Amino acid sequence: MSRHIKDRNIIIFSPTDEYNEVGKKYGIQVLSKQDILLPLKPDFMGSIYNLTLQEEMLLKKFMTKVSLKEKIFSGEIANQLKDWVAQGSIVSNKKGKTKQINLFASEEILSEEWEEIKIPNYVNTTLHKLQSKPLYFSNKPMKVLENSLILDMSEIEQEVQEIIIRYTLHNILEKYRSKKEGVARPKLLVVIEEVHNFAPTIQTTFCKDKIIQIAREGRKLGINLCLLSQRPRHFDQTVLSQCSNLFLFHIPHPDDVNHVFSVSPFYSGNYVELVQRLDVGKCLIVGNVFRYPIVCSVSFENTMNV
Repeated sequence: MSRHIKDRNIIIFSPTDEYNEVGKKYGIQVLSKQDILLPLKPDFMGSIYNLTLQEEMLLKKFMTKVSLKEKIFSGEIANQLKDWVAQGSIVSNKKGKTKQINLFASEEILSEEWEEIKIPNYVNTTLHKLQSKPLYFSNKPMKVLENSLILDMSEIEQEVQEIIIRYTLHNILEKYRSKKEGVARPKLLVVIEEVHNFAPTIQTTFCKDKIIQIAREGRKLGINLCLLSQRPRHFDQTVLSQCSNLFLFHIPHPDDVNHVFSVSPFYSGNYVELVQRLDVGKCLIVGNVFRYPIVCSVSFENTMNV
C-alpha cells in the first residue's frame, strides 16, 4: 500500500465481493454476512425493526428469560420467541374456553384450568418484523475501529446493507467525538462503493443521514471519506458538495458530468467534454490534491501501489 494510507485504518463497504482478494493480499480482515454482528439489545433491535413500545417490551422480557447464543440469526430469534410465547401461554381448561394471558405480568393467577389462549396480535407483528430483515446479532458485536475492515455485503439485501452502514458510521462518529484529551485516534479512511444506492439524490435511505454527517464533520475528526459511483447523477448533491477532490474516469453522459460539477467550485465547460472523451484507464483529477487539474493513467494491476 502507499505510504500515505499506511498510517490509517480503512473501512470499505462493498455491495460485491470484489475487494475480498485485496483483503487477503494486504492482510485486511474481510467480514461477510455471518461475520457482520450487530448488538443483541432490545432497544437497538427496536430501532431497526420499527418495533412499537409493546413489541419492544415483549422482546426485552423474552431476552431476559431465555439464554441466546453468542451469535444468533434474526430468524432464529423469531422462532425461539414464538416457542417461548407458546410455552408460557398455553394452559388447560376442561370446558374448552379460551383466555388471553397477560404476557407482561410477573405471575399469572388463574381461577380455572385453561387449555388454550388467544395470542395477542403484537406477538405476531413482532415475529413478522424480526423475519423481515435477516441480520446476525451478538452480545459481542463487531469492532469497527480496532483494525482495517472490508465489509462484503454481496449476499445481503439492500435494506439490510443500509442498516449495517448506518450502525458502523454511527459508531465511528460517536467514538471519534468522544476521544479523550491527549489521546489521538488513528486516522480513518471510509470507502463506500455504489454510494448512489445509499445516498441517492431524491429518496431517503436508512443510512443517508449518517453519510451526510460523516461528509460534513468527518474531516475535522480525522475521518476521510472516499465515495465511488458509476451513476453520479443519482448521487446526493449535499454529500457531493463536501468532496474536495474529484477523480473522474470516462463518463459518456453529459447529465452525469454536469451533475458532478453543479456543486463543485472547479467547474469548467472544458472539463465536461474532457471527461466524456477520456480513454479507458485515464482519469481527470480536480480539487485540492493538486494545484491544477491533471489527467493521469491508472494501472489497474497495481492500484494499491499508486
